[in-house]
Amino acid sequence: MYKTIIMKTITILPLLVVVLATHCAGQIFQARDSGCVNLSPIDNESIINGALSYSWNFGNGQTSTVAVPPLVYSVVGSYTLSLNVSVAATDRIMTELTVSAIPNTWNDGIGTDPLPDLYFRMIDQNGNVIFDSPAIFDKNPPVKFTNFILLKPNLNYLLEIWEYDIIGQDDLLGYMTVNTNQTSATLTNGGTTVSYLSETGKTTYSHSKTVKAIAKPTVTLSFANGLLTAQSSSANVTYNWLRNGVVIDGATASTYRPTTTGSYSVRVTASSDCIINSNVINVTSVATIDLDDSNPWKIIPNPVKANENMRIYVLSYKTQPVKMTIYDLLGRIVQQKTEFLQSGENNFEMIAPKECGFYFIEIYSEKELKTLKLRVE
Repeated sequence: MYKTIIMKTITILPLLVVVLATHCAGQIFQARDSGCVNLSPIDNESIINGALSYSWNFGNGQTSTVAVPPLVYSVVGSYTLSLNVSVAATDRIMTELTVSAIPNTWNDGIGTDPLPDLYFRMIDQNGNVIFDSPAIFDKNPPVKFTNFILLKPNLNYLLEIWEYDIIGQDDLLGYMTVNTNQTSATLTNGGTTVSYLSETGKTTYSHSKTVKAIAKPTVTLSFANGLLTAQSSSANVTYNWLRNGVVIDGATASTYRPTTTGSYSVRVTASSDCIINSNVINVTSVATIDLDDSNPWKIIPNPVKANENMRIYVLSYKTQPVKMTIYDLLGRIVQQKTEFLQSGENNFEMIAPKECGFYFIEIYSEKELKTLKLRVE
């Protein structure tokens, strides 16, 4: 009998978070490195399929014999999560799959991602998906997957190679037949080339991983001087702003300048799946300033050509710092700059946005907030 052991340790602080682990050789399961308390660290789709038995040890005194256990860590700390599985000696375990070439017909759905996001599916003779791999993002071939997949002997399986799309339908890049009587093969279809390795004769596989449970951060939202500000108890978070419950595309800073009325909130993501929603603030009015040529606060030239220099003229009653921020019509920050004003009229150079359209330039000093309209042609 051949035996391999997989183990890993996890640490916990007061409330927990989990982060997806990277693809490593010899993994019969994948788990996040860390995560919020009360989130499961296990990536259910990555657990080896169809084994005879499963033996989990969660490192907190709890165990399980089901394939996908309902595991959560409710106390902050580090834990060693381990799994032993038994398979039949005749079963074949695919240990490695490499995509070495793909056609150039794929796209990400929005036309901005220069690198593919590949994943694969293994389908049995009855049309059932027995394995759907996690995607490996932003990587050109060769792309190597090291998930363990259990295949029954003397059968053919359908292997599909896919490219994940952010928007719209994913791209099927190629499909080919996997013969389980072969320990290795190179397959080609539709411009996609794949090679794989498999083994047989082993009856036990094991893996372990350290998982860290951390405190769940908090987030509060405030609104002052026309600016929404999110404050989180954790520094390592990402932000997504929402208006009327819908995500605002590209609004990912800790502040947001609303340009239309509505109910605003922010979704904060700490680590991988630890998501916190803020309170909701109803914005009932949005103030902007229309300037004429007699106003000392102005942009010259306006309109301005895309990506060309422009000057911002600002009047100040004293020496003080000022922050100038360019927002698009969705309230997303395009550019920021901080300068020091002298008493009287000042002017500063900025670069116009690269995209044509209408923008707002917010000029914020100690006691004044001015908003200027900008047109980029």
